[in-house]
Order: sequence, then structure tokens, then C-alpha cells
Amino acid sequence: DFLGNSAITDQAKNMICRNFQKIVLKEELTMIPLNLFKQVLSSDKLVLYSEYKTILPGIKREIKLAEMIDKYCLMNSMENEREELKALLRTDQKNQISSHREMSHLKSWTAIEIMGSAGDNPRHVQSFSIKGEGKKFIRQITLCTVWWDGRKIIGGLTFRWSDGSSDTAGSMAEAGSPNLTELAVPAGEHVSFVIGNSGWYVDNLTFVASSGRIIGPVDPVGGDGGGFRNPLRPLDQKFNSFSTYLDGVQGEEVVTQNKKVMTKLRFIYSCLTNGEGPRDILAGGDKNDDEEENMNEEIADSSDDENDQVIHYIADRDLLIPM
Repeated sequence: DFLGNSAITDQAKNMICRNFQKIVLKEELTMIPLNLFKQVLSSDKLVLYSEYKTILPGIKREIKLAEMIDKYCLMNSMENEREELKALLRTDQKNQISSHREMSHLKSWTAIEIMGSAGDNPRHVQSFSIKGEGKKFIRQITLCTVWWDGRKIIGGLTFRWSDGSSDTAGSMAEAGSPNLTELAVPAGEHVSFVIGNSGWYVDNLTFVASSGRIIGPVDPVGGDGGGFRNPLRPLDQKFNSFSTYLDGVQGEEVVTQNKKVMTKLRFIYSCLTNGEGPRDILAGGDKNDDEEENMNEEIADSSDDENDQVIHYIADRDLLIPM
């Protein structure tokens, strides 16, 4: 700033805003002068990430920033500046967000595309809805396959969450069964999206991490029937792997050919926005007027070489090209 060049100052500020968390982790806070630190704290562009590489929403971001202010003051012997710096946080006296930074609203979006539409009149058991709601993250997925009509399909799944709890939908075999496939989300990553094949039921599923890599085996888990489905396809491209993550699934448990399976799956995503609902800006205006109004719900304001394949997420999200 002593150069009197506002362009250089702005560039430095934006760079720090984008890499603020890395600077803190590397103990480099002493390199940021007080005036620039204040500008960074005042910026709408300042973002922080969770341990799973998702952008922290409103309240959680400000709480983390308060911890970083404490660290800054301690490392720079600026205890007298602490109160003034914390006044730059976006919370009021009731610990509510007084004004939002960019990408601080956490919204829930339930995919329009349905995986599975049973045409054999199965017996309905129950409907289910499993989701973390920004309070917990998927850390492991267990898929259970069953044989149906001479082919392999997905009979059930279990999500194990970051808080140690788990939820199961559909059928689940005993531990150690060859019908089970365990998919562990890599440390420091989250589940970015899911693709698969379906017809009357869910034939196979593939989960992709925020790094772009397939979680688990390269080949889809399940059978080879059904048509390709990419439930995330209608979502606007602004919702990328850092601002969007898989948060859950809803669907129906049914009994067909004496087997309990899942159908009518709709995957649930959490999206960080500037306040708009994901449904309002679907890619290409692809809206379904019959959809229930769950898109705008604010849920929180507050290795083998094969396994190292990288998925390049191409523009319309219909193409997935292993490199």
C-alpha cells in the first residue's frame, strides 16, 4: 500500500482472500500488515473451507475468522487491536449474520431427475429421506447389490457420516458379504456428485470426489442395465465442486420378486449461494413446475493406477471423460 498503487493493493487483497486459510495454516500471519489484514476481513470475497474442502457458510465462516483474528493478534503482539478487528466480522449481538459475504448461504437442492421408476407394481414399504443438512458430511458409502430378474441391481445403500452415525435405505447384506462394496471418501475431500444407470430400478452407481476422482472401483458398482443418468446435469455451472456437495438421497423402498430394493431415487445436494435458490438458475432454464418447493430451503446460515483416474467434468455434465 505504501506504493500508493491501489491496483497492486487490490490484487494483493484478493489473493490473500483466496488463500487466507493456507496463510494461516502456514503460520504466515506475521507477513500481513495490519491495514491489509483489516481490508481482507472487510472483503465480501473472503472464503474459508471446512476440513472436507467445502466452503463454510455464514455463521461457521465468521466463527472460524474470529479464531484467526485471535491467532493474528497473538502472533503479532496486537492484543489492543483484537476488539477493532472482531468488529469487522459479519455477526450481530445475537450471533446472527448482519451482512453476508460471497457464497455464504447454504441451500438444499433435490435433483429433478429420478433414478428408478418401477413398472412391475412392487409392494411399497416406505419412503425415505437421508441428509446431513450441513451438520454432517458423507464419509463412507456402502452399496449392496441384489439379483433381480436375472440381473444385478443396487438393492440398498448406507451413508456413514462425519459424526459417526449412519443411515441405511433398502436392503443391506451382512458384513463380509460379496454383495457389499465399501466406498471410503478420501481424507480432506467430499462427495461432489453421483452418476449411474437406471430403468425400473437402480442398476449401478458411481460416486465422484471433489478431486474429480472416482471413489472406489473404477467400474460402476452394480449391473450393466438401464440408461445413463446424471442427476446433477440441470444445475447451473456456477455450482462447482467447492460450492456444491452431495448431502443425501430420498426415494422409496419397495419389495419386488421377494427382495427389498430402492427406486425413485433423487439425490440431495447442498449448494453455497449468494442468497439465490439453485432452482432459480438451473442450466438452460430446465425447471419442473411440478417439483416441490424444497430448492430454496436454507439449511444453514450460519492407490492403484486405476483408482487414480481423474474425471474431467465437462461443460454440460453429460460427459465424463477418464484421462
